[in-house]
Amino acid sequence: MEKDCSCVADISLGPWGYETGKKWTFKSKHGGITQIILRSGGIVDSLVFKVNSHPDYSTKFGGKGGNRTIKINIDFPSEFLTGISGTYGSAYSFKNKVTSLAFLTNKTEHGPFGTKSGTPFSVNANGGVVTGFHGRYLEAIGLYIKLACALSINVKKQPSEIATSKVPRLLFPPRSAAAVGGHGGRDWDDGVFSAVKGVHVRVRIDTGAVSAVRFSYLKNDGSDFLSPLHGCYCAGNTHSKTIMLEKKEYLIGIEGFCGEVEGMGSLKVIKCLSFVTNKGKYGPVGAEMGTYFTCVNLGDCNNGKVVGFHGRSGAYLDAIGLHTLYFS
Repeated sequence: MEKDCSCVADISLGPWGYETGKKWTFKSKHGGITQIILRSGGIVDSLVFKVNSHPDYSTKFGGKGGNRTIKINIDFPSEFLTGISGTYGSAYSFKNKVTSLAFLTNKTEHGPFGTKSGTPFSVNANGGVVTGFHGRYLEAIGLYIKLACALSINVKKQPSEIATSKVPRLLFPPRSAAAVGGHGGRDWDDGVFSAVKGVHVRVRIDTGAVSAVRFSYLKNDGSDFLSPLHGCYCAGNTHSKTIMLEKKEYLIGIEGFCGEVEGMGSLKVIKCLSFVTNKGKYGPVGAEMGTYFTCVNLGDCNNGKVVGFHGRSGAYLDAIGLHTLYFS
């Protein structure tokens, strides 16, 4: 059985890193990435890619260094790349390099590889598939995202007969995207509604981190629903922001920063949030410090909308995730 993937809505994200080094780009025109070969030592030295529609490997992007070779196999199309995370900076005697990388799929995380040193970054394309990379080797790395794929399957009906059929298949991550942030606090889940009408965010004055969120929803029967406060109200030590969406405006995602709170050990929480709609962006609310994340329905705003939230909370908003309804 042969498979091919014809995709639409090509988007470039990044790169993250530095402006030195030789520019490079790898983009799969047909098919999905099935293997990544990474060389590393103290830093990420080079990358090689393979797609399912071509027997050969890509050019090596990077130098000759590294004492470790890692082969990452991706079982496309049931498994596909959705993002990356890593660090860039200095490690050992190396300066201004991509120091570590991890590759995210709809099933697992591969890595990190290299040395986690320097400035962290993270991007996970909710509603998209990574089909390429670009940057400067290996001082910077970015992504190419495609939003939807139609899967062509050659089905062998009889020993002497081959039939080709195109099976429409949206290669999207699950409708309930995993929560981003730390592992502390208690789980909460507002469920799924017709739409998100408003957002209320509380931010700690002393730490600048998000202490709580509350959402206003529109139910399927047309009535309003106000969620519980997720996190700590912390009266006297917070300031708040309330966002109400306009008519014909709807949420398509969130972005922000998560990281440790000073004096709280290794506790990782949401430190900043922005809310992205089909008409613009509200925020940032909180401190833009830590690891950047994005969960946004990229590209065509008519592709889907956020219809609920889930996550974890305690003294802070520890983690947050989305329920997304994709339009047919």
